[in-house]
Amino acid sequence: MKLYNGFYELLNGLSTLPETGWIFVDSGEDIDSDAAVRNAKYYVAENEVESIEFEKKTYIC
Repeated sequence: MKLYNGFYELLNGLSTLPETGWIFVDSGEDIDSDAAVRNAKYYVAENEVESIEFEKKTYIC
């Protein structure tokens, strides 16, 4: 699992993201505002097991 603290950190790691998969945020995270998107914690699964584990979280397409 890779953890990105905030949207800008996620953008900085864009070249290292897997070509397929989902980007997850904690369930219950309010991402309706610009500030919330900038400050959210983003999770990226690095394998199938982690992907299944993240099904408990909210995903972003």
